Amino acid sequence: MFRLLIRRWYAAIPAFLLAGALTALAYTGIAVTYQSQSTLSMLNSPDASAVAPHLGNPFLSFDSSLTPTADFLARRLSSDQSAADLRARGVTETVGAKLADNASGPFVTLIVTGTDQAHVLASMKTFDDYAAEQLQVMQQDPKAPLSTSSLIRSAVIVPPQTPVAQSKSRIEAVAAVAAVSTVAAFLSVVGIDAALARRRGRRARRAAAEATAATDSPDATEGTDQPAEAEPPLDGDWDPSGGYLPSDGFLPFEDMAPADREAGKS
Repeated sequence: MFRLLIRRWYAAIPAFLLAGALTALAYTGIAVTYQSQSTLSMLNSPDASAVAPHLGNPFLSFDSSLTPTADFLARRLSSDQSAADLRARGVTETVGAKLADNASGPFVTLIVTGTDQAHVLASMKTFDDYAAEQLQVMQQDPKAPLSTSSLIRSAVIVPPQTPVAQSKSRIEAVAAVAAVSTVAAFLSVVGIDAALARRRGRRARRAAAEATAATDSPDATEGTDQPAEAEPPLDGDWDPSGGYLPSDGFLPFEDMAPADREAGKS
């Protein structure tokens, strides 16, 4: 891998510089998010709390019915309808509600997450008020309204906390961009190397084909000296008028002139 990057440094350097630029852009472009939480507790109704031995103290009258009520409220606050109601009240952040983690009682945790720290805190307070209202609405039946003293109540036991920056989510997003851009940069270098190798192979095959065609062409052999066919040595004397004469003084019949052939026949 490193040999490939070194060999194709002219492609690797721009690719990895672009990957670094994308990572820096993601770091500056992804806004820091802030999160605030508060916790509500379900409290028994005044009528139930007034029964002995509770002496009107709601914290002495927790019973099993309060935990399901907390669950119902958390589900209602997490609905799309509640999100729309909160947007109408100016809550533009992401909101959520759930039963408190590791809770031993009917406790609901409310969460607001956004990019404006001051606005997150204000929205958290609005969410607390909305949750108390929804608890009352959830228990009322328009056809048979209940008295206020018989309704389960809520109390804020953990007030809205100062919004805390959620650095983990930002770091995870930037790390994901860095990983994807780095892999893309490496793959681009591999692709460039493969394309250059294919082009080099085509050139080599074209050059080999041209060399083969030039070798097989008839024009390639024109003008070259070809060895002359060896003539058998002549045994005889040289006659200036007719070339060599056989040593016996007689020419073969087929080598005689036509007139000599007729004379020979006679």
